[in-house]
Amino acid sequence: MRILQTAVFTLALISQQPQSAALEGVVIDAASPTSPLSKATVELHAASRSAGILSETQSDRDGRFYFPSVAPGDYRVVVRRSGYATAEYGQLRPGSPSIHVALAAGQRQTIQIPMTRGGVVSGRLIENGKPVGQASVVALKAVYSEGVFQTTPMLTDKTDDLGEYHLFWLPPGRYYILGIVWDSASGVGFIVNADGDDSDSFYSERRNLRAVLNRAIGAGAPEGQLHIPIYYPGTPDPSLARPIEITAGGEVRNVDFDVSTRPTWRVRGTITGMPIAPAGAPPVRVNVRMLPAKGLLASSTGVSVNGIAPPWEALTTVAGPDGAFEVPRVVPGSYVLFATATNSIARVPVEVRDRNIDSLFVSFESGLKVTGRVASPGAIPAGLRVVLRQDPPMLDADTGAAVAADGTFTVANVPSGSYRVWVTPILTWTGLTTPSTQPGLYVTSIVQGQTDVLNDGLRVSTSTAEQPLTITVGSNPGTLQGRIADNQGGPVAATWVAVIPEGPLRFRTAHKFASSDAAGRFQIGNVPPGNYRAYAWMDAEKDDWQDPAFVERYASLGTPLQLGEGATVTLELIAR
Repeated sequence: MRILQTAVFTLALISQQPQSAALEGVVIDAASPTSPLSKATVELHAASRSAGILSETQSDRDGRFYFPSVAPGDYRVVVRRSGYATAEYGQLRPGSPSIHVALAAGQRQTIQIPMTRGGVVSGRLIENGKPVGQASVVALKAVYSEGVFQTTPMLTDKTDDLGEYHLFWLPPGRYYILGIVWDSASGVGFIVNADGDDSDSFYSERRNLRAVLNRAIGAGAPEGQLHIPIYYPGTPDPSLARPIEITAGGEVRNVDFDVSTRPTWRVRGTITGMPIAPAGAPPVRVNVRMLPAKGLLASSTGVSVNGIAPPWEALTTVAGPDGAFEVPRVVPGSYVLFATATNSIARVPVEVRDRNIDSLFVSFESGLKVTGRVASPGAIPAGLRVVLRQDPPMLDADTGAAVAADGTFTVANVPSGSYRVWVTPILTWTGLTTPSTQPGLYVTSIVQGQTDVLNDGLRVSTSTAEQPLTITVGSNPGTLQGRIADNQGGPVAATWVAVIPEGPLRFRTAHKFASSDAAGRFQIGNVPPGNYRAYAWMDAEKDDWQDPAFVERYASLGTPLQLGEGATVTLELIAR
C-alpha cells in the first residue's frame, strides 16, 4: 500500500510541473528561400539581452535545427554563419529589430530564419602612384551625436604588398572607407567578424600586437609632413567622404584612393598669468592640449576616425616655467588650445593653415563656478550628476559634479563659453549609451534667472556664473502605445518606432524608441510630457532617427502628438 501511495504522489508531482516545449526550424538563404544553410550556429537566448546563451546547436545539411526540451517562456533565436550577417528571428533585414518566440507548455513550434549574405568592398591605397602595404583600411558607418555627423568603425583590414585591401562579409548598407597609414608602429586592434544584429555590439575585436607588422611599408613621411586618416575618394574631411552602398552578396571593386602625406606645422606660444608654486614646492605643472574644434568621436579601437587630427600624434605638451610651449606636427585645421593647471584654465581658438604659428599668447583665467539646486518630488536619486557639455561638443571637454542629498551642486573650474546642461542618467545627450538607472524621472525645466537653459543652452561668463541654476525633476511620465500597420491595415512586426521631440531639443537628447512585436504592437514608457512626432520605419537601422536628414525625408509622415503628465496615448502608425 505504501508503494502505491508513493507512486501516486510522484505522478501527482510530475503532473503539477510545467511540461517542456520544443523549438525547431530551418535556416535559409534570404536571396534563395529554397536554399537551406548547413553548419549555421543557432543560439537560444532568454528574451532579455543581458542574459547569456541558454542552448546552442548547429543546422544540419537541410538547414534544420532542433531544441527538444525548452521551458515555457519567451526567447530570442540568434543565428551565425561565416559569410552572412548575424540574423535573429523576425528581423526584416540586418540591423532591424527582432521578435521573440513565445513557447507554451507542451508546444512544438517551427520557425524559419533567413540569413543575408555579406558584401565585399575592395580597392587599393596609393601614394605618388606607388602602393602602400600594411596600412589599415576601415569600413565605417555613419552615426549622429547631437545631430552632428560622425563615423564609427565596423570592420578593418590591412593592405598587402600591392596596396590592395579586401573587406568582406559586410552586412548590406552604406559605408565610408577610411585609409590610415601608420608612420610608426601601432598596436591598434583589428575589428573582425562584422554582423548584423541590433544589439549594442555590432562587431567583435581582437588585437595584433606584433608592432613590426603594424607599420606601413612602401611609404614614409618626410620631414615636416605626416600621414593622416583619409576618406575615400581622398579627403581628410568626413563630410566630403563618398559612401559606398553594399548590397547583399554584392561586391564593389576599384575603391582606390590616394593617402599621401599632408604638411604639418608647429604651434609655439606663451602662457601669461602662470600659477606660482608655494615656496620650496616644485613649479606648477601646466598641461597644454589642442583639440579639434569640430570634436572627435572616440571608438573602441582607440582610433580617431574623423581625420581631423592624427590619432597617433598626441597634440599635448607641458609648458616651461616661463610659460613657453610648443606643439609640433600639427596638421592644418581648426583647433581649440587648452592650458590647465590646478584651478586655472585657458582656452583659445587656433587656426592652422599653411605656416608655423610662433607667437600665440594665452592668458590664464580662474575657472568659474556654476552652482544650483535640483528640485525633485521625492528624495534626490543616488548617482545624480549635473554635466556641462561643450556646445558644440568636444572630446574630453565635459565637466560636472555630483548632486548632494539636499539637491545642491557646484561645478568648479568651468571655462567661460557655451554649454548644454545635462542631468545624468535621466537627461542625456544622443550617443551616450549608459542606460538610465532612474526610470520614471525626467527633467521638466532648467532655468537661470529668466533664461530657459534646457532649450537655449547655458552661457558661462563672469557675469552669469553667480546666478544659480534651478533644475526641476518630474516623476509622472506618459506612455505611448499602439499598433504598426501596413497600407492595407495588416500588422507589421519587427519595426522601429521612435518619438522625436519638437523644438530645440529635437536632435539633442536621446530619443525614446521601441520595436513592434509579432502582432505589430508596441509600447514606449517613461516619456516626459511634451510635444512629439512619432514615426515607424521598416527600412531603418537603429538610431537612424538621430540623423536630421533622414528624419527630414519623412517629416510630413510623422504623427504629431501631445503627451501630458501620466497620460497614455494610443496610436496606429503606418510603417514607411
